[in-house]
Amino acid sequence: MSQTPPKSSEPVCGFLTVLEDPAAGMVGGLLVLDHRGRPLEFHCTTPIVPSRAEEILYGPTLRPHFYSERLGVALLAKASVKPALVVVNQMDCWQLADETNVPVVLVDPRPKSTQGSPSIDDSAPASEACLDRLSPDARPVVEEMLATLERYIDLAEPFERIEEAIRETGLLSTEEEVPAAEFEEPYDLAA
Repeated sequence: MSQTPPKSSEPVCGFLTVLEDPAAGMVGGLLVLDHRGRPLEFHCTTPIVPSRAEEILYGPTLRPHFYSERLGVALLAKASVKPALVVVNQMDCWQLADETNVPVVLVDPRPKSTQGSPSIDDSAPASEACLDRLSPDARPVVEEMLATLERYIDLAEPFERIEEAIRETGLLSTEEEVPAAEFEEPYDLAA
């Protein structure tokens, strides 16, 4: 999916996440939105599965490597509309900040158990962006971009769109996402 690029004065934001399926593997998705939360571009990878050797050699760094270096970098390279900011919703994707010059922030959604609770202020955003990995120079620009975007959407919502779009492609099974899975046969990331 691709639309007309925004005017240069309008910052665009990329939302990146990875879904795992025990049968298919890991699939990354990137949704590029304009400053009002409208889609400009969507990309997803083909499923990739780490080999048993990769699981052994990468150990606990396997997911950050695949999520950020293999899937995240490939998705950003594919985008024709380059985001000025990337928002992720997984710690393992947050390491993308080390692989790109684009600022990367982690969205920490408010736990579902507190959403809709009478004790929570309904005017408060349902998610918070963690800006810890930003340089001091980038922080005010990113804060302004996020504030503009949050006038139109909750920062956690685009990840639901990505998941639905990936599931619509048929790349993953219709079962719920499984956090950890063992895989037998490796797949290559399609360029």
